[in-house]
Formats: sequence, structure tokens, C-alpha cells
Amino acid sequence: MRLPIVFPLLLAVFASNAHAAPPTQVFVLGSLYSRHKTVESYDLDALRRVVQAIDPDVVVVDCTPTEIREQKVHISKIEYPQVIFPLVQQHGYRVYAGEPDEPLFTQIVQPLAQERSAFAKAKPEQARALDDYEEATWSALELHWRSPADAHDETTALALAGRKALDTRVYGELQAQGNKRWIEHWVRIVRQSVAENPGKKILAVPGIDNRAEIERELRGDSNLTLVDMAQSIWRSEERRVGKECR
Repeated sequence: MRLPIVFPLLLAVFASNAHAAPPTQVFVLGSLYSRHKTVESYDLDALRRVVQAIDPDVVVVDCTPTEIREQKVHISKIEYPQVIFPLVQQHGYRVYAGEPDEPLFTQIVQPLAQERSAFAKAKPEQARALDDYEEATWSALELHWRSPADAHDETTALALAGRKALDTRVYGELQAQGNKRWIEHWVRIVRQSVAENPGKKILAVPGIDNRAEIERELRGDSNLTLVDMAQSIWRSEERRVGKECR
């Protein structure tokens, strides 16, 4: 006697699943700021190709709401006026600000900036050593990178994590808390974009320094599918090369 009731319910469940939104894919793509000018394997043209291959519906950018509204960014963020903003205008991506606006921006950034300035004055030789280490890290990574995919691999993540760990060792709790609040804000905005755009492709574009941490915080979130960025780039490059060889 129950079959006539259960069968329509099963049909309703299957119909509901058939019309369910596809998983919301999230791509976390690290950008290099002004280093895009000097890193041949990941220059602005390469960045443009990666974004176009992803073909996102939504972009979370490494800008404040004010920077997005005014289309004016810090001078180091060359990828925005030259690549990201033009693509937004061309394709009509929905845009979210990954960086906080004032006063939160200053609340996070200023204490650490003051601590670094004080350290440089009190211990100039040690400060120069840290600067040399940072430049050496970037130079070594540039040797490692043969493709934008390499900038998103485990070797890059470990190298940049080591640099951050050293900063935390030197600058202490201010560095740790500032970094934590910055990553938490970024992750919250990405999750907001996912909640407001179910089934869409979300492209998050943080600075390469923060990429792996943001990705780690998003991993395991049942509301999204985190795309392996290195593999995604390799596949798109293989398709592009294949077309060029035909």
C-alpha cells in the first residue's frame, strides 16, 4: 500500500537533484604585482591567458572597495589596470573586494608597518639581511618557475611559507595577528561570493604570498569545489599549445 506514495516521492527527489545547481568552483590564482614585469614565465600576458581560460563569472580581487569603485590602485598592482579591470569591463564579471576598506585596512596594516620601521631603525643590519633574504627568495622562485602553473605548486607554497614564518619569528605577535586577520577577511569574502553566486565559477586573485593560506582555509568547505590551480593551468596550456600546433 505504501508504494503508490513512495514512488512519486522518489521521482520528486530525482527531479530535484537533476535541477540542482552545479558545484560552485573556486580558483585561487596568485598574482605577482609589479613582478609580472620581470618574471617572463608569468608576465601580464600569461596572467591574461590564465584568467581567460578560467572564464569566471565572479572575481574576488586584491583591492579595497574604494579601489574598485575609483578604478585606482596602489602603483605596485600593475595587473589591475592592465589586465584584471579591462577583462572585468569586457566580460562583465561580478567583482568582490578581497581587501578591507578603512578603517579596518589601517587597523590591520599600520601596527606591523610601524613595527617593521622601528626594527629597521634599531637593527639596520638585521633588517637588510631580511630584505636580502626576501629578494633571494623571489630570485630563486623565478628560476623555478617555467610556467604560471609552477607559481602555484607546492615548492612555491613552501618557499613563501618559510619566508612568512621567519617574519613571524622576527616581528612576533603583530605579524602573526596581522596575517591571521588578513587571511580571515579574504576567506570570508570568498565564501560570501560563493553563497551569493551558487553554481558559478569564482576566481579569487590574492597576492601570491597569501594564496596557499587562503586555499588551505577553503579546503574542505562543502559549499564549494576548490580547483587545483597548478593542474588547471597545465591543462589550459596544453590545450593552447595543441591548437597552435594544428
